[in-house]
Amino acid sequence: MKNKDLLIGVDIALNTSGYAILDENKKLYKTGLIETKKHWDYYDKINFLYDEFYNLFQIILNKKPNSLTLILEGRLKGGFSGQTLASIEGARVASYLAYYHVFGGDLKTSVYNPNEVKYYFANKRGAKKNEMYEAVTQTHKSLRKLEFQEDIFDAIYLCLYHIDKEN
Repeated sequence: MKNKDLLIGVDIALNTSGYAILDENKKLYKTGLIETKKHWDYYDKINFLYDEFYNLFQIILNKKPNSLTLILEGRLKGGFSGQTLASIEGARVASYLAYYHVFGGDLKTSVYNPNEVKYYFANKRGAKKNEMYEAVTQTHKSLRKLEFQEDIFDAIYLCLYHIDKEN
């Protein structure tokens, strides 16, 4: 990861957040999940997420990348309660604050609506998980080697979308 322009995609959620680290050439370096306990209260989850993202960003910083861009999933489709949307936004803010506290200063951040990403890859705003997987792995066959985990793959899709959009 040293001297690379890295992207970290985060499929944020209050219970299970997936992340993926890729470079500008779409090379996948690391994926993972950050999981909270369902019985924890909201603030315990937010604090835990902040700490886990802070530790992850610290590890990345120690690898001395040229740059890091944080790519977050943005607004979700309708149908979620106000409480659910507020919880997801709290988790998103916790990840951003951890990023800010580790990297400070000139941060690169992008936020994409999941329907925008789905439409780009599957030509369908409401594409299902299997449709996205099939569409993306048609052109990125190396991803078929990874065990499918939807939160991680959603984070990968965010990074791939960002790279294509920027080029």
